[in-house]
Amino acid sequence: MLLILKCQCNIIWLKLKYLSTIILIGDIMMLENDLKDSEMKYPDKDILRHVMDRIAKGETQLIETIGRADINLLWTGGFMVRGFYKAHNWTFDMPSIVGGSDRGPGPGPTLLASLGACLIIGVVYNAAIRDIKIYRLSVNVSGVKGDPRTFYTGFGGNPGYENIHLVFYVETEASEEVMRDLIEHSIRTSPVASSLRARITYDLKLSIRGRG
Repeated sequence: MLLILKCQCNIIWLKLKYLSTIILIGDIMMLENDLKDSEMKYPDKDILRHVMDRIAKGETQLIETIGRADINLLWTGGFMVRGFYKAHNWTFDMPSIVGGSDRGPGPGPTLLASLGACLIIGVVYNAAIRDIKIYRLSVNVSGVKGDPRTFYTGFGGNPGYENIHLVFYVETEASEEVMRDLIEHSIRTSPVASSLRARITYDLKLSIRGRG
């Protein structure tokens, strides 16, 4: 059974439909084909439950470790920016139409990707804990910015995303009611989705050095 769930983040509406087939494009289709004969494995449930118990007991060091992220970013010319986090690194860039070299996704699409990844991880986590079997899971995330002119001119309305649309593709034997509850719960408890809804305080510090 393939379930498709759609939700619009600013209103939080949900709609489920049953489909027997689905068409995905580009790299997603290729990846789906590579995975179609593979058995998706959940994270180790014993480890998940152990972590849950430690958090429920208020283990301060663990809570602080999973609750904090420090990322360093470096401008590398043009609009390109390299990000560094632990052993990982990635490249941001802007499309060529606005003067970039298109060597990586922009910060906006990366934000949407982070939201989608966070929600998938949340669904997998909660499905594993609840013993709900999911065979395949993917999500399409699209966003519409309020007024893109503001970034380039300094004048206009909200330059950020005002509408974010999510479409979940789930292959599962679980019922519509079960999947609806699981995905709604994952959206409510998502750190990234919660950050997008929250009024965030920015603590700015500046270090300047000259040459010579």
